[in-house]
Amino acid sequence: MDFSDSFLFFDTETTGLNPETDEVLELAVIDSDDNVLVNERFRPVRRVSWDNASRINGIWPEDVADKEPLGKARDRLKLIFNNQSLVAYNCAFDAAFLKTCLGGASLYCCMNAWTRYYGTRSKLTAAVSYIDPYFFDEYALNAHTALADAKACAFVWKWLQKHNPEILREPEVCLSCGRSRLAG
Repeated sequence: MDFSDSFLFFDTETTGLNPETDEVLELAVIDSDDNVLVNERFRPVRRVSWDNASRINGIWPEDVADKEPLGKARDRLKLIFNNQSLVAYNCAFDAAFLKTCLGGASLYCCMNAWTRYYGTRSKLTAAVSYIDPYFFDEYALNAHTALADAKACAFVWKWLQKHNPEILREPEVCLSCGRSRLAG
């Protein structure tokens, strides 16, 4: 793949960590030029509360009570994602929650690429802070919103493209299971 091609960067905020029982609360997608393509919240259909996740992402049941479920947006999201090159920081996690929306997308894991560069697995906040403390200060104000995390992922990915493109590999997330094929 020519890594000058455009990518879409995405992130989710969820009700928890298990894609079989938890659901997407928020999704953001930006393009390589930082244009926001999606930045919306969704109402879960199986979960009525998610206190542990709310303490991290700040999204409470009353914040999404009037939103549509992710399933209603599936066709629209498929049109955005289909046959695109998608990057998320922890792609296996996010892809597992969105696998019915991803169509023929190629998935890239920014966290695995960062791990190959830095030598150890790091949270997105640590990668951003390492690269640019000034960008980190701005990002930290909104960390754990899908849009801020998608923008931070794009920032890290573009930095890796510029400084060490050989560590960026072919797509590495299996769409059938949502797990990384290449361990980071």
